[in-house]
Amino acid sequence: MNFFKLTHSIQPSEVGTTNAVIGQEADDTRSANDNFFVIPLEGKVNSLAKFPVLSMQEKAFWTDYVNSVPSDLNYILISSKLKLLLESFNMDEHQFFPIQVKKKMDSKIRDYFLLRFPYSRTNIYIDWEKSVFGHTTYMWRKLIAEIKFRSFGDFWDFHNKAISKKEHVIVRKLAFLEEDVKFDIFRILNLHPASIGHGIFVSERLKQSIEINGITGCRFIPISEISQKTLEELNPQLYKSLGE
Repeated sequence: MNFFKLTHSIQPSEVGTTNAVIGQEADDTRSANDNFFVIPLEGKVNSLAKFPVLSMQEKAFWTDYVNSVPSDLNYILISSKLKLLLESFNMDEHQFFPIQVKKKMDSKIRDYFLLRFPYSRTNIYIDWEKSVFGHTTYMWRKLIAEIKFRSFGDFWDFHNKAISKKEHVIVRKLAFLEEDVKFDIFRILNLHPASIGHGIFVSERLKQSIEINGITGCRFIPISEISQKTLEELNPQLYKSLGE
C-alpha cells in the first residue's frame, strides 16, 4: 500500500495565496486562542473547547483544506465536505471541532472544522530498518552523517542529545511498516515540527477519493519523495556566506 503526506496546496490558481488564514478576528476577545497554542502536541483537547473566529486573507480562495497558520501545528482546517468524506474511511482516533472563518471585507461567516489526531503513530508505523535519518549541524546547515535507528526510543535519545549540542536530526528516507498500518489517515509526530516527515499521512485509496470527489486545497507528497535536505545541499552559496 502506498502512503502520502497530506498537506495544503501551494498552487496560486487553486488556493489564491498560501498562508490563507494568518490570525483571528481582532474583536474576538475570547481566550479560546489558547486552544491553538497552549496544548500539548499529543493528547485529547476538551470536547467542549471553543475557538475564535479565524480571519482569512482577501486573496485566499475558499477551499476544502485551508492552510491555517494559527492551527496547523495541532489541527488541520477542513470544510464539511471534506469532513464527510474522511468519515467514510477508516480514521485513526480523532476529534472534530466546529470553527468559523471569515474575510474582513466579506460579512459572511463560513463554517469549517478543526480536525485533530491526538496520538502519534511514530513508534508503531515507522519501519526503522528502512528509514534513514540525517545528523546535521545547527539549523540543518550541514550534514554530519546519515544514520539509522533500531527503534523510536533510540531515535528520541539521539535527537535529545543532538538538540543539547545545538544539532538536529532530519528525515532522509521515510518508510512505514505497511502491513501494520490500520488506518487511511493518521498522524506522525516527534520527527521535529520543521521536518517534512512530520504531519498527516493518508492511504492511496483515500488520496484517490479526495481527487475523484473534487476536494480542493490538498497536496500529496509520496513518502518515497520525503527527503529533507540541508542548507549546504539546497543553497551552497548561502551556506558558505553564513559559515558554521
